[in-house]
Amino acid sequence: MPQYSLLCGVFRFINFRLRRKRPLSKMAAPELQAVLEQLLEPDNAVIQQATARLREAFADPRTPERLAEIVVGAARPQLRQLAAVLLRRRLSGGRWRHLDPELRLRLPSLLAEALEKETDRSVLPSLSHVGAVLLRRGGAEAWAPMGQWVQRAARDPHLQERALQVLSAALEDPPPSLTPHCRPIAELCRGGLQPGTPPHSTAYALKALGGLAAALGGTQTDLLRSLLPDVLRALQALIDADEELGAAALEVLDEFVAADPKAVTFDLRPVLDLCLQTHLSGGEGAGPRC
Repeated sequence: MPQYSLLCGVFRFINFRLRRKRPLSKMAAPELQAVLEQLLEPDNAVIQQATARLREAFADPRTPERLAEIVVGAARPQLRQLAAVLLRRRLSGGRWRHLDPELRLRLPSLLAEALEKETDRSVLPSLSHVGAVLLRRGGAEAWAPMGQWVQRAARDPHLQERALQVLSAALEDPPPSLTPHCRPIAELCRGGLQPGTPPHSTAYALKALGGLAAALGGTQTDLLRSLLPDVLRALQALIDADEELGAAALEVLDEFVAADPKAVTFDLRPVLDLCLQTHLSGGEGAGPRC
């Protein structure tokens, strides 16, 4: 993963250099994009100069919007990925609350556009994590455009995987603002469990359901019970199609049991059947979890 290692190294260097108070400097999106281009150059002197300019740009409260514009419009995938990583950092913690209200409304729409049009798979994880930050931090403001995009994309075979990827990332640490949407989210994930769904989409759907179960605790036993047959069927299909993905996806059963044991123990036979079949098939890494 040389590209990922380079980006991590660049970001660590930037993070180290951005700690002291920054002077205000306004930088348009094309100028900011040129700075990011320099950060990807294999020249330490160029990177140091670009980092100093980026430190100035980060003093401008409009910089997150310009990063989002680069994520949407830059031709080079490495640029889009770096912009997404930086944007996620600029939105983390309490920074979201300090953004201009108009900008908070615009960012989710820009992100939805980026997720819609992205063609490079290496960029999608970074975009998905930005979308997850917006869903977790943005509350109703972000749920309107981002949530609408997720609901529409999850029903589109060409976009389903990235929509479920955003949901699974958002539900790693779900905020209370997502709880009212638990049933629509569950149905979207159920769509990713249907026969014929590509393995990665199924894996993201199962991961999202595990996060949803943890968020709901014991408050939605009937909902989790209704999902369990689809979960078990999808797990078996995923193990058959991709043993490594299937073994990792078995975590969803742990989440269901930990969150609401009654959702699983009311009918243990299907769960035990899956565990038995997994052991008999010699699924490496899957058996012990059952």
